[in-house]
Amino acid sequence: MAEEILSSFSPSQLAVLTTVAILAVLEASLLVMGQLLVSRHYLAALFQLSVAIEMGYIVWALATVNINSRAGIFLLEDVNFGWFVLVTLGLALATLWRCREVRFEILPLFIALCFLSPVFLHSYGKVAAVAVIAICVWLGMLLWRMWREITMDVTRFSLKTALDSFPQGLQFFTRSGATLLTNTTMNDLLRDIGINPLLRRRDIIGALEQLAAAQRHFEADKLLRVQDSRGRMWLFRETELHGTRSDSQLVATDVTTDLQLSRKLDSQIAVLRENQARMLRMTAALDRELGETLKLATRNHIHDVLAQRISYVHRFLEDGVDSPQRLHSLQKILLALRVDIAAGQVTTPETWLGTLVDIAAVVGVNLEVEGRLPPYQAQAELFVRVLRESLTNVLIHTSASEVKVRIWEDEAIYFLSVTNPGEVNRPIVFGTGLTGLKTRLAEVSGTLEVNESGDFTLTASIPV
Repeated sequence: MAEEILSSFSPSQLAVLTTVAILAVLEASLLVMGQLLVSRHYLAALFQLSVAIEMGYIVWALATVNINSRAGIFLLEDVNFGWFVLVTLGLALATLWRCREVRFEILPLFIALCFLSPVFLHSYGKVAAVAVIAICVWLGMLLWRMWREITMDVTRFSLKTALDSFPQGLQFFTRSGATLLTNTTMNDLLRDIGINPLLRRRDIIGALEQLAAAQRHFEADKLLRVQDSRGRMWLFRETELHGTRSDSQLVATDVTTDLQLSRKLDSQIAVLRENQARMLRMTAALDRELGETLKLATRNHIHDVLAQRISYVHRFLEDGVDSPQRLHSLQKILLALRVDIAAGQVTTPETWLGTLVDIAAVVGVNLEVEGRLPPYQAQAELFVRVLRESLTNVLIHTSASEVKVRIWEDEAIYFLSVTNPGEVNRPIVFGTGLTGLKTRLAEVSGTLEVNESGDFTLTASIPV
């Protein structure tokens, strides 16, 4: 009877129905893959597969009638294939009951498939053709909807694609501990360290803990550090998720570069601390040295100023000068002693040189200076000290009223000579003043020589 019904269609109508049925097979097949890969509704995927098979049977029957063959398989009397639509309807009912989120997709197909059952084919044969067209149209709409979800909406497939772009390893677990979603990085990493990514959450975490303990990598709570086969270090962290289908997530971050930078930073910090300790020791030593140097410089300065003033008084006493004007000048020099001692650290060498000329004139000594002090502060100050000590010794040990000072440079060496034509009254002994000067000059590779034969001459040299 089914063959008679199909034979009632014209060849063009059979061609259209065959094309529509072929499209329905293709659409149902694509929907099967979509249910498996995107929605993960396995029962719905099985139902769509049964629809594809049913449409394939119809294509076979239509093609058989179209070529005028009496060996068609879509006969109501064929128990094996004629009643397969009932299996498809049964799967549709099961899907409607178990998968509530796809009821809108399945219900129209269920209604259309009812018209392909043997009961309707016996009485309403041409209605079955309309049902095939309706099924093809509805499958096309579902296919378009699925494609729109993949390309525009957030789906499991689009999430998987997005998660695969992350450099971190990501794995999500359901409340029961089953794996819900894993990106490629996490999948490859777990397999590299010998853990099956399909295991349950508890088993994966336990395997990671054992591996971290075996590698002696210890971190804080819920942090596990594991090294892969290529020597990279990964930090695993499990976090709880609330308000979602997923109960927890496992994140693996490559911290190889961070650890290398951390070790390098620790090494640099250790070097900086060592340098800091060394600088503190050097600073303390420098403070002590500066303190000793300052004490020595102050002592030498006080010695020079006091010795000079004493030598002036000594010359006054030896000369027996009773001129009120010279006595007044001597009094001013002695009263300015404290000021001269305090000003020693701030007075320039040129100022001191002028002061020595003025003081020498007070005690009746003509101090002639030829040449200029060295341009360098340290060398100029040292020459002033030599001149001051020399003048002190001239006033104490000779009776000269004239002192000649000559300063010159020869072959990168500065020279200072102090000469007076007076007779030396007593032998010159290298006491604190001259000995200190000789030592100070030796520290800068300089020399100090005293000549008592004939005129008293003191010569000092300092290299540039």
